[in-house]
Order: sequence, then structure tokens, then C-alpha cells
Amino acid sequence: MADGAGRGMPLLVVEDVAALREFYKERLGFEEVTWKEAGEGGFVVFTYGTCKLGYTTPGALPELPGLTRNAVVVFELPELDQVHQLMASRAGDAVGEVRTVEWGRYFDVRDPAGTVARFIEVSAE
Repeated sequence: MADGAGRGMPLLVVEDVAALREFYKERLGFEEVTWKEAGEGGFVVFTYGTCKLGYTTPGALPELPGLTRNAVVVFELPELDQVHQLMASRAGDAVGEVRTVEWGRYFDVRDPAGTVARFIEVSAE
């Protein structure tokens, strides 16, 4: 993969995103860069310096049944199709199809331990 191909972010699955939103934003002073109420809960992403941290509820990720360890590792990429093609050629069935959603496109990879890595390309708004 090329240098600067993307950034990684842990996305933790929790029951109460609102409580974590208040804690990180109001108490710790993290910058909130994304907040969306969705389905049965929500989704929030914070930055602190150059680090990113995200939280979501199980209801906001219905496409991930059987999520393990309550975490997804998210990689934001500028050239999703190229990375998908490379990973699919190397890992076969472990790599999901590219999906288009309201905020952009993504595909998932499930490792042998069952952890999901989500590779995303966010649409320009």
C-alpha cells in the first residue's frame, strides 16, 4: 500500500453512545467531528490531536451480525477499489463486497479471530 494511503480508527460498539459523547466532548475536551443519531442509538467520532476514536451502537451497524469483541477497526482510504481488488485477490472469502451508503462506500474484512476491519471511502460533500 502506498504511503499515506489512509488512517486507522478503532470503532467500539457500546450500548450508550450519548453518555460517551458527553464524557469525551464535555469532560475531556475531545473534538467531535461526526455525530449521527441512527436506528437504535447513534454514531460519534472524536479527534484528539491527530488521533481518532469512534463509538457506535449495535443498532447503527445492522450489517455486522455476530460482531466480536465489540470493536471494528476502520481504515479511511482514498482509493477503495484498488485496495479492495488487492485484498480480495489475497484473502478471497474473508473480504466482503464494496457497498455504497449515504456517506460513501466501504467493504469489510473478517480476520481469522473474527475481528472486522472496515475499509471506507467517504464521499466529498
